[in-house]
Amino acid sequence: MTDSSGALQPRREYSDIEYVFEPHDRSLPDVRKYLQGVWDRRAFMIANAKADLKGPYAGTVLGEAWRLFDPLFQALIYMFVFTAIRGSAGTSYFLMVVSGVFLFNFTMVGLSRGGRAIQGAKGLVLNSTFPLATLPLSNLYVGYLELRPTILVYAAFHLVFGGAIGSGLLTLPLLFILQVAITVGLMFIFATLTVYVPDMSNLLDYVLRILMFVTPVIYPAGQLEQLPGFLNTILHLNPLFTVFSSYQAVLAGGTPTSAALVQSVFWAAVLPVVGFRFFVSRERGFALRLQS
Repeated sequence: MTDSSGALQPRREYSDIEYVFEPHDRSLPDVRKYLQGVWDRRAFMIANAKADLKGPYAGTVLGEAWRLFDPLFQALIYMFVFTAIRGSAGTSYFLMVVSGVFLFNFTMVGLSRGGRAIQGAKGLVLNSTFPLATLPLSNLYVGYLELRPTILVYAAFHLVFGGAIGSGLLTLPLLFILQVAITVGLMFIFATLTVYVPDMSNLLDYVLRILMFVTPVIYPAGQLEQLPGFLNTILHLNPLFTVFSSYQAVLAGGTPTSAALVQSVFWAAVLPVVGFRFFVSRERGFALRLQS
């Protein structure tokens, strides 16, 4: 075979193999293999989280102590503002605000960083093939690393300021597991939306602020009894509401109500499944979206 100039061209071999390319947006890969792939990369997720955590504090005098000062400073500001509004405050209110802010900061970091994880790792997503769920999960681990020192500080506050100690404290690990599960589900949803909805990355900060104020973090959950019934119902649709109302009950010396636990378990069972399916079913379309 020759071209227009008369030069001899190599003969092309053809095969009977047909390649069919189908959109992946609505299908799922083998879930078991996918999860195994995520688990096999756990060392990468941990190392990536630790590197991200150290970055902002590298070269500072106080170093990683800033991880503790930031949420503590937030808690003190909220306590001051609400004390000025309410006219009084006690140690119980102080402990409630500090514990709420410390615990909610874990979810805040997971949703803020994890929700932008795919966008933030654009180069890696476009040039590598691996389970992309590892990226938001790595950022969730950053939230856990930031939470660990605050737990010790709050425990000291709880003892020094005479916080109540009751049998309900035994339910704290369960409540935290429920919080983690709910956060994971929401994180996968936001991580997908930030890729498919251009303005979602900017809106995410506003969504998180609203989420904080509709969750009993800096005010007692019992205050909602003063609200009209329909507003109370809407606030209870917040997946984190009953988890944090249960935290307040436990740290005040009580126990979570059975209704609160049932609702929390429901959200913790549903949201991770919905979020995971939403994320993974659209994962192979992320690179195309990021290029556009």
